Amino acid sequence: MSGSALPPLATGRGAQSAKEVVRELKQKGALCLPSFFDAQSVKEMRAEADALLTEQIEGVNSLDPHPSGRMVWVTPQVFNERRFARLGEAFTSAFCREIAASYEPRCKFFRGAMITHDYKPCKITDIHFDASPALKFMVYLTDVDKDSAAFRYCLGSHRQNRKLRNRYLLMGGQLKDIPNIPGPAEQIALTDLEGPAGTLILFDTDGFHSAGSLKQGRERLLIRATTFRRDWYHSRVFQNAKIRNPLRIFVPLVVPKGRQATRGYTRATTHPDL
Repeated sequence: MSGSALPPLATGRGAQSAKEVVRELKQKGALCLPSFFDAQSVKEMRAEADALLTEQIEGVNSLDPHPSGRMVWVTPQVFNERRFARLGEAFTSAFCREIAASYEPRCKFFRGAMITHDYKPCKITDIHFDASPALKFMVYLTDVDKDSAAFRYCLGSHRQNRKLRNRYLLMGGQLKDIPNIPGPAEQIALTDLEGPAGTLILFDTDGFHSAGSLKQGRERLLIRATTFRRDWYHSRVFQNAKIRNPLRIFVPLVVPKGRQATRGYTRATTHPDL
């Protein structure tokens, strides 16, 4: 990108290697690396995020109305501009690329990013896992704790949810109808992933997750990039075969009691999977 002439983006991360990160991710489904980026880097990234949220820029698409503030989708081309290079660099570093390639070799890396600024008291999202599997990278650009709607994740739940998706689709179910909201009787233990500005969070979207509730007078600013996975069920052969799948009548039997489908949207904000 044209911003490559900038000094290298500084990080405050420890000695944990990409290989170690991937090993822990596969076990837990989510990983929080506090103060991954140093204060100067966060300052530069926040200035870029503020501009993308407030200016009319080609390649930046508003996802308003967003009940708790402002949300925009930024296409990859925008980060080729020097003035937005810091945010793009956060996700295109060799460290992040190695994690993405090792965790899921079939993924499409860094297909744009979403910037969210929450500043109005609101419940952000309900508990869900994403209909389409992905590995997401998220950077807090403000200090985030439970009162400022910290990201929450049910550690280890990605494994069972992935098995559910595979069974559901093999029996002829539709991806958009994946039952990804837990039923009322299900006990989902969520861990708040808190951290100061500059914290990097990585998570497998197959795990149950949500954002919490934003309290009066608090704010949450973050950017997240997505790597999408192209799995076996996207193949043309499978898509044609499932139409005639005789097991389709048994699809309801693999759905846990009380489960619902977001059909690609979270109920709290009616925005795409977060």
